[in-house]
This record gives sequence, C-alpha cells and structure tokens, in this order.
Amino acid sequence: MARRKKTGGTFTLAGKTQDGKQIVQGAFAMVDTYGIPLDIVLSTLEDRGMLPDWLDFYESALAAGWNPKNVITKLEMAIGDVYGPLFLEGWKTMMADYMVHRSLYRKDG
Repeated sequence: MARRKKTGGTFTLAGKTQDGKQIVQGAFAMVDTYGIPLDIVLSTLEDRGMLPDWLDFYESALAAGWNPKNVITKLEMAIGDVYGPLFLEGWKTMMADYMVHRSLYRKDG
C-alpha cells in the first residue's frame, strides 16, 4: 500500500494523476464537518492543481450515513459546475465501474 502524506490542513495525499495533479483525501470532511459547500471545495482543489479522491469521498459519505443517491447527485452537480460536462461524463463512467466492482475496491471487501 502506498504511503499517504499530509498536504497541510485536513487533506492527505493519496496519489497523482497521469498529468501530475495531486489526488487528495479529506474533501468529504470539509463538506460534512466544516460545512463548506462541495463546489467551493472542488474549486479550491482545482485552483491548487489537486483532485479529490472520488472513491474516498463516496465511501466517507456512506460511512457518515449519507444516502448513496444523494451523494451521487451532489457530486454530479458540483462536478458539472466546476469541471464541466466532459469531465462529468468521464467521472460517471468511473463511478459506474466502481459500483459494479465495489467489493474489489473497498478496503474491507
């Protein structure tokens, strides 16, 4: 398992994209714990050349008792606003694959 490093604040570095953007965990806490609107969190990360770990966000939301459909709806709206429709379509494809194979991805699965 890859080592995770703190990036400062409540974010933890989880990896990098092929184009060098940092992937960070902790975005859900910003929304749930601190009440920062999701689109603001995503915009801030985008401005800093970072992306949230989408699967960590989703699983953290479920662990906090959020309804799965509500999580997806909130993410879709914010992603569409911040990253645009092309990115959103790729994200939807990635999440559909995750849902089909979720037990393989989950840490406890």
